[in-house]
Amino acid sequence: MVKIEDNYLDKEYFKSLQDLVFGNQLQWYFQSTVAFKDEKQTLDNYYFCHQLYNHFVIQSDKYNMFVPILEKLNVRAIRNIKLNLYPRTPKIFKHNLHKDQDFQIKSALLYLNTCDGYTYLKDQDKKVESVANRILHFNSFNEHHSTTTTDQNVRITLNINYF
Repeated sequence: MVKIEDNYLDKEYFKSLQDLVFGNQLQWYFQSTVAFKDEKQTLDNYYFCHQLYNHFVIQSDKYNMFVPILEKLNVRAIRNIKLNLYPRTPKIFKHNLHKDQDFQIKSALLYLNTCDGYTYLKDQDKKVESVANRILHFNSFNEHHSTTTTDQNVRITLNINYF
């Protein structure tokens, strides 16, 4: 199931999330590869991550800011929640195709800014443009890839894997 919803969150709440992720309140951690830990490192194949929830443990003191999204999604159980920050590159860099999980699980990808980056879904042969406050629902088991951006300093997404 693939579903795209624009203007997903209330404007005021969405603005508070943008203020958080584009401000200086989060610690971003360098990830040397995007899709696979053992993939070849190249100049543009990296990103920064802020883990909110993983391995049944809240990982961030900012977790509670994101609870309204979980409620709206009717989440029963969380596998992983993280913010991804892809720095600007001179040309769009397509990361490797990958699966977030090796089992069937829902994924919600919320775009926190508008830019020329996108998410590619292999099964649908579909590009989903990064538009602020757009959410993409898909199965994390299906292959997809992210990209960088060329027209903004960063591309930031919120990735939630859940049941």
